[in-house]
Amino acid sequence: MNYTLADFLIRIKNAYGASRKNVDLPYSKYVESIGQILVKEGYIKNITKNVEDGKPSLSAELLYRSRRPAMSDVVIVSKPSIRRYLNKSEVKKTLHQYGMSIVSTSQGIMTNKGAAEKNFGGELICKIS
Repeated sequence: MNYTLADFLIRIKNAYGASRKNVDLPYSKYVESIGQILVKEGYIKNITKNVEDGKPSLSAELLYRSRRPAMSDVVIVSKPSIRRYLNKSEVKKTLHQYGMSIVSTSQGIMTNKGAAEKNFGGELICKIS
């Protein structure tokens, strides 16, 4: 597994496609912080950290609204080979699109709305709808 963030997002997307209620995920602080954003924005119900045999992992409880998945599509924008950065004016332009974007700024990982409010630019990680 080379890119844990992409693995995390695609596992959640595939679990929604298979109508699963829970999904187990590998742990990293970076992935956990993005998972907390997804909980706060209403794309997953809950994310918890588990430790088995000294190895941490994450467990996400998926959210369905009227039997429809809360998350329908994920587009991973920045990859280890190609990074996509936005300045503060470009972050504000992404607000008009449907869904949400996750941006890694100098002040931490936040949504495009949070970055626009605080007037920050940064690396555009993914777009979620």
